[in-house]
Amino acid sequence: MRRRGKADPALARSEAVGKLGGLLQTEATLEAMLDEAKQQARKIVDTAREEAAAQLRRFESHLENEHRQLRERIERERDETIASIRQQAELETRRLADLDDDRIHGLAHHVLDLLLKRLERGERP
Repeated sequence: MRRRGKADPALARSEAVGKLGGLLQTEATLEAMLDEAKQQARKIVDTAREEAAAQLRRFESHLENEHRQLRERIERERDETIASIRQQAELETRRLADLDDDRIHGLAHHVLDLLLKRLERGERP
């Protein structure tokens, strides 16, 4: 029979060893859980990085496409404007080539008459 107040040292040691073994087992379990959580976190971070990189590539591709389309539109509008200016210049060149000396002389007199009439009325030329 056990006496009250006095513990059996062998029993106490056995209980302590059992508790220590349980704590060590718990620590090992927690460490394994922590390692698994770290691996999952690494996978999540890697997946997030890959997705961010993919989004960045898609955005850069979209931006390059927009830039290319804008450049093409500007070049097309520039070319159309240049062609229009050339066409207008050719038309005006033909019109000027069609003017003979008599026609130019007549236009010069007409302009002078208009200016003189304005001066007579007191208007600015």
